[in-house]
Amino acid sequence: YRRFMFKFMFLALLSISALAQNNRIPNFNNSKKILKKFPIFNEETLYCGCKISGNKVDTASCGYIPPSASKRAGKVEWEHVVPASALSQGIEYNKSLCGKKSKRACLEAKVPDYAFRTADLYNLYAEDGLINQIRSDKPQEEVVSSEKSFGKCDIKTDRRGFTPRKEVKGIVARTYLYMDSAYPQARVISNKNRKLYEAWNKMY
Repeated sequence: YRRFMFKFMFLALLSISALAQNNRIPNFNNSKKILKKFPIFNEETLYCGCKISGNKVDTASCGYIPPSASKRAGKVEWEHVVPASALSQGIEYNKSLCGKKSKRACLEAKVPDYAFRTADLYNLYAEDGLINQIRSDKPQEEVVSSEKSFGKCDIKTDRRGFTPRKEVKGIVARTYLYMDSAYPQARVISNKNRKLYEAWNKMY
């Protein structure tokens, strides 16, 4: 948890216009290269708190038990706390210019504003690949019961939502609140979830 709080302070020092928005890192791939250079950013995963060694997640270190066989389980990936899909709002998408590219790939290649949004370092955290896949672009909210068991990793998920472990609910909330402030045209927070994130911010 202290590492994640340090991340916010460290990135603020790196940025001339701290907490304004990203206008210096041109794309997601560049962000991953930057984050990999600083061990403090990839010593443990966000949602389960597992230790990381190189490109591998030490699942035993946090009691995380992958609920299914997956090539992505145990592999480090970079998670967008505010999903990349949510960051496309307010940006015109012209499918005719994309050819066979997916919407995300097309926007990242052809729309600098979207590429800057997805490359924002405040929104990126190291995570287990399978957890990243399971979370997908589900909103982060209070899920009553989980469809899957993750061992001692205290997250919950169903078809509609995802609940992070309580230790990082404040981090998640502040990430959403920052991204909403930095990119207001994206409208990343609903009225319902704004109240929840403000509560998480105060509680954690």
